[in-house]
This record gives sequence, C-alpha cells and structure tokens, in this order.
Amino acid sequence: MENLFDDLSAQNQDALDDLIVAIEASGRQLGIYIAVCDDLQLRSRLITRYEQNLSTTFRHYRLTLNAQEPSLTALLRQQVQGDGQEDNYLQQGGQAVMSILGAERLDAIGFEGDRSPLQIFFGYLQWTREALSDFPFAIVMWVTYALQKQLIQQAPDFWSWRREVVRF
Repeated sequence: MENLFDDLSAQNQDALDDLIVAIEASGRQLGIYIAVCDDLQLRSRLITRYEQNLSTTFRHYRLTLNAQEPSLTALLRQQVQGDGQEDNYLQQGGQAVMSILGAERLDAIGFEGDRSPLQIFFGYLQWTREALSDFPFAIVMWVTYALQKQLIQQAPDFWSWRREVVRF
C-alpha cells in the first residue's frame, strides 16, 4: 500500500508529531488543540495519520459542525449520547480524539440583520468554557488561517483555553 504521507514537508511532519505527542499526553483530560490548515486535502491526510498513530489507545471521531446550529458543545454531547448505543465508551471515560470539521464552511453573512452562522459559532465558543469541562478527551478544532485570526478576536476566552496551536 502506498504511503499517503511521504509527501509531508519536514515542517508539517514536525507539527503533526507535536500534535500526536500532545494528544497522547492529554490522556483522559480535556485538551483543546487548534489545528490550522488551508489545504482541505492535506487536512484529511493529517487527520488520517494521527488517527492511525493513536488508534491503539484512542478512539477517533470526525465531527462536522451543523451549519444551522454551530454549537461545539451540542455536537460533542450528541456524539457522547449516540456513542452510548454501542458500548458506552465515551460515557465511561474512554480516551478519544474528536476532530472538529466544518468551521470553514460556516456562512459569514446573516440574513436580514440576523447574526451569521459564523458569528453564532464564535459566540458559542466564547461562552462554552464550563460546558467543555464535561468532555474529558482531546478536541482538535480544524480552522483555516483566516478563521484562526477571527477566533482569537471573537472568542478570546475559548482561545485562552487551548493547549496548543499547530499550523500546517
């Protein structure tokens, strides 16, 4: 089988290694990691790579934000509750990595004076600190470089809670 990761630059490989080590160190504690990448194909390959590297000790989940209701907390709660239909792994505190996707697809413009989905997303993140403490696992929030700048400005409380920022 051809290795899909041979073409990673040394810088991207180092960043990926740093992310994997940080996730492993988080264990069964909340860890918020911001992964910044503009290339969606590269992002997919990177996620696959860390899922493979962590698969012996962590379960991995790829979750996509709901464009109509872009709440990270609601998305995580839905996954934890839905996972209970299998073996209660998340409910029993199993080690997991949640890759959060879709922020780059949120509309930045609201309709008829309403807040845009992107503004709503940042608002949820800004006020979500206490709710996230209910989730003892690694959360890797994938954003673009432009969204990273907006995240820092629009959700500084959430930003201050991150453990690491990894740029690809």
